Amino acid sequence: MSRGASDMLRRGFTLVELLVVIGIIAVLISILLPALTKARRSAQQVLCTSNMRQMGVGLRMYTEANNSWLPAAGEDGDSSTTNAITLPDKQGWASEVLWINAVSRATFGKTYDQIQLAAMAGGPRVPIYDDHHVLVCPMAIPAAGVASNPTHDPVSGDYFLTWGNTNVGGTLVPSQRQTFICYAWNYKLFGPTTGYGTMGKITQIRNASCTCVIFEKRTNAGEVTTDDDAYYASQGGGANKVTPTQVGRFKGDWKRFSSRHNKGGNILFADGHVALFTMHDVLTPGSALDMNKPATLIWSINGPATIP
Repeated sequence: MSRGASDMLRRGFTLVELLVVIGIIAVLISILLPALTKARRSAQQVLCTSNMRQMGVGLRMYTEANNSWLPAAGEDGDSSTTNAITLPDKQGWASEVLWINAVSRATFGKTYDQIQLAAMAGGPRVPIYDDHHVLVCPMAIPAAGVASNPTHDPVSGDYFLTWGNTNVGGTLVPSQRQTFICYAWNYKLFGPTTGYGTMGKITQIRNASCTCVIFEKRTNAGEVTTDDDAYYASQGGGANKVTPTQVGRFKGDWKRFSSRHNKGGNILFADGHVALFTMHDVLTPGSALDMNKPATLIWSINGPATIP
């Protein structure tokens, strides 16, 4: 080793040199961090889109096995006495007609009911944000309901508490369970324009490429702001209609839409494709009975403004 190199090793770095190096590293981090954050969010959005495409495949498998019938939205789950999940087959949480069970079985091999029961027996927890499951968006944040509706959006830890029924020897027994579902069934789909959760067949949908079946919903009331409410009101939809909407349910309409991905979320259409919409794109102004946007977004196939 030369004498000059040996002297440099003994001398080390001066404080000024260290500060310069630290400063350069800090500048590089400040430049790269936004790009890395954007790349991470883009990757999460891709995963969310993949989730919804898997749901589309699952729904197609379900309809092929059930004479074209689509699964059901289910009840609200807000109350143990009037809105607990029951379903037409009177199986409640275990019903394979319930859309969250149908989709979960088709993609994960287990119904959501089976996943809940396993967690209640001490097994893996019910999937939540940061967990991998078709019903969980990678960008989701912890559950938080609307403060003005505590009985409709009860929260325990990072979960919503939802009421359903368990069939015990032929008797329906109300039971409250943890849920964390980032998507919602379009409950305006088959019913009259004011209907909730009416069942129907995939073959009844004529405009499949623009008819919403499942959409990405918010899991936290704080995802939307008063600006969203103000926009909706300015378009004729009425004041105070968006932010106070319950978000713990796993069915709904445009007022529960997410704003996780660039102020919007994904929609699964009846033909199986998925597209990203902003919250302003889906909020439907004017009369509550005229929620459809021809050639773009159909919420009710029996409502006004559908394509002939």
